[in-house]
Amino acid sequence: MRPSFCMSRNRFTWCWLAVPLFLLACAGHFLPKEIQISHQQLQLWVEKKFPIEKNILNFSVKLSDPKVTTSVHSQRITLGTRLTLYTGTTQKNGYDGYLTVSGQLGYDPTRHALVLRKATLEQFEISGFPSGLLPVMGRLLLDRARDIALYTLDEKQIEQFGEALAQVTITIFPDRIIIK
Repeated sequence: MRPSFCMSRNRFTWCWLAVPLFLLACAGHFLPKEIQISHQQLQLWVEKKFPIEKNILNFSVKLSDPKVTTSVHSQRITLGTRLTLYTGTTQKNGYDGYLTVSGQLGYDPTRHALVLRKATLEQFEISGFPSGLLPVMGRLLLDRARDIALYTLDEKQIEQFGEALAQVTITIFPDRIIIK
């Protein structure tokens, strides 16, 4: 009699342990999935990507000193950078200026990155640069700015979302950005 009583008691104990563990494991699939990125994290991540150097037409372009700001009201990100243009292959006699681009945050699934969507050129100044070339250079720089990955999700964040990453919603709050 004694052994059977112990066996039934052990089964009862295992059931009470197994049920909560099972529910805990299942809960991960049903809980809301979200990633929170503070504005400071975004700024630090963007700073790591700079300086960026690109060749556009016959110019070597260097973007540096990025500053990221957010607008909760318009749900847009603004990226301001110092800009230096050099002619030819030498980095002498450069033109200095400033570039500010704003856009909505979007998700690029091929790079697992947050990028600017519907980007617009807010400010573009280059001292001493030929004024006839400014609009062309502005459009070319805007195209390049759309390609900058502002934040790249890490493997843990990608696993957390799984297939749901194809339809994420990005919302800007006063102190953070939430990806759902």
